Amino acid sequence: MALNNQGVIAVNKKQWQAAVEALTEALTRDHSYTKAQWNLSLALQGRAVELMQNKNYSAALNDLHKAYYLDVHLGARDANGSAAKHINEAIKEKTPRNAPPQSQPKTPPKKKPNKPGQ
Repeated sequence: MALNNQGVIAVNKKQWQAAVEALTEALTRDHSYTKAQWNLSLALQGRAVELMQNKNYSAALNDLHKAYYLDVHLGARDANGSAAKHINEAIKEKTPRNAPPQSQPKTPPKKKPNKPGQ
């Protein structure tokens, strides 16, 4: 319980790494501690948003997948809630928006068929 409380305090201070560590340790000691699971999901999502702001989309997606799993495993507030929304945002951000279109290989001009007698 103390580790969960420590994690919640860290979440409230937006100290995501400390929150994730405390809540992960709480769950190592009691994997069925539902409050710690919910709080870990929130901490992972918070850390993921910060990672996305720093353009570290792969790490953000990793955290968001963990959070989504926790949400679904717990019968989620809404399995299509925050974690899923953030996953979609991270995927959109990871995909280049203004990338030039792939150039198509140029095909040689078609030759006109020869007419008989030419």
